[in-house]
Amino acid sequence: WQGARAFEIWTGKQMPVDYIKSILF
Repeated sequence: WQGARAFEIWTGKQMPVDYIKSILF
């Protein structure tokens, strides 16, 4: 997923999937 890749670039960390889902869904 490109969004996860972009997030990883922004933060230098892996995307916290559960946290993102709570925002987006």
